[in-house]
Amino acid sequence: MIINEFKCYSDPSNKIITETLALPPAPAIAALGVTTICDGDFVALKATKGDSFIWNTGTKQDTIHVTEPGAYSARVEDSKGCLSPYSSQILVNVKTTPSIPVITQIGVYTLKADNNINDGEHIWKMNGKVLTETSTTIKTIESGSYIVNNSITYSAALTCFSDFSEPFTFIPDNKNNGMIAYPNPSNGNITIETVQNLTNATVQMIDSKGTVHKNFTIKKFDSQKYFNISDLSSGIYFIRVLSKSFNAYQKVVIVK
Repeated sequence: MIINEFKCYSDPSNKIITETLALPPAPAIAALGVTTICDGDFVALKATKGDSFIWNTGTKQDTIHVTEPGAYSARVEDSKGCLSPYSSQILVNVKTTPSIPVITQIGVYTLKADNNINDGEHIWKMNGKVLTETSTTIKTIESGSYIVNNSITYSAALTCFSDFSEPFTFIPDNKNNGMIAYPNPSNGNITIETVQNLTNATVQMIDSKGTVHKNFTIKKFDSQKYFNISDLSSGIYFIRVLSKSFNAYQKVVIVK
């Protein structure tokens, strides 16, 4: 009603009737698979105990496919537009998937698989045959077409895999006496590779007069080996690698 200056009352207005509606109960949500997944995969989350659902992502449907890490929950929307409280949350964890490796030759007999992980297990193949090596680098002395993939295990239930690399054609250098040292000339750091896999090998640095300046003992010589000889003076030396079944020399020049 309205009161005017003469204190006269108007007729009553029309009535407005309000109704307090009960909120629908929160839905139940469940993961239809493991909630720790590899990047690029998904896990389905499903909401039940309601007719219409709204997820905290804004998606309006009962089932969503989740590819991103985070906490996911849903609400029920009833026929009158009332929204329930949010359900409990489901946490989704996304682990890094190894990218497709790229094979590079980093030594005379050494290939390396490079990708975003540079860890985990590798499956190397030569001409389609699976090799025994599983590390990032392999020693090889056979010509052929090489491919590799990469996997990393996060738990007993989750291992993420890459696809196989593009083929890499390897042709070994056979123009040596079974060993090669490089770079040559060297500024004091040198890498040595051997064709054979040696055990209990000795590496010596010998000057042009036959004086042995360095002795290194290598129990297992089956890959690239690195040596710091920076304390030697500039000049011409001979590197000798010997074991029970192997004996070879190479001349190297140290330049500082």
